[in-house]
Amino acid sequence: MLQIGNKIKKIREFKGITREYMAAHLDVSLSHYGRIERDETPLTLDKLQQVSEALDVNYLDILSFDEKQVFNFINHGNHSSQAYVLSQEYNYPPHIIENLIQRISELEKSISELKR
Repeated sequence: MLQIGNKIKKIREFKGITREYMAAHLDVSLSHYGRIERDETPLTLDKLQQVSEALDVNYLDILSFDEKQVFNFINHGNHSSQAYVLSQEYNYPPHIIENLIQRISELEKSISELKR
């Protein structure tokens, strides 16, 4: 199970948000923000709320985030409906989900070609 800092990092990366943006939004140094993502500094409920605002997700979504469910969901079924569900469930803008799905498709194709 991912620790809270790693969950924040994964959501930030999925949403294409920089560490610099997060540090500025939280009004902390970049190195301090890095310690948050590495779980090296305690995260208060107030700070978690600020993080959730910066990521544009509910703090409960951060706490319950499971990247395996996201990737398992992306790898099965209709990609367009997945984009809609993921953007609704995790509050990701649809263009980010579409970009992720496109990249996954490209990687799957590359893997398939390498196996030949």
